[in-house]
Amino acid sequence: MSRSAVPRVVLGVAGVAVAAVVAGGVWLMGSPAEQRARDLDKRRVSDLRDIADDVGAYFKHHERLPESLADLAGESGLHVTIRDPGTGREYDYQALEAGAYRLCAEFGRESEGEARRAAGLGLGPGYWYHGAGRQCFDLRVGTPEPDL
Repeated sequence: MSRSAVPRVVLGVAGVAVAAVVAGGVWLMGSPAEQRARDLDKRRVSDLRDIADDVGAYFKHHERLPESLADLAGESGLHVTIRDPGTGREYDYQALEAGAYRLCAEFGRESEGEARRAAGLGLGPGYWYHGAGRQCFDLRVGTPEPDL
């Protein structure tokens, strides 16, 4: 091998090594789009948990459920996010009866590992476990949420 070929070989090996590291990172973490979808879903669950907490506070103060998320967002002292971080649309909320209500969101991916934790607690696919697509959670004021 000539002297001028050595730098090209070293450069080629380094390039292959860098490509392998990048490919391994994408394989371990998923593509940037996949990671963004997971992050958005985590944010949605966090928002829904916060909404549930604020619905409880609203109910305690007014002795009734808010009629809409806009009513909840307008309540003094509550700082609730009522819009989906990915679409900008308002989460779906429906007051049902006697302190019961439904929260819905559109998820990009199925929950990771939460199904096993929920099943282990005897809850089945409840409390914030979600599949992909539109998912709804039926909740009741005053019912403690398990820490999944």
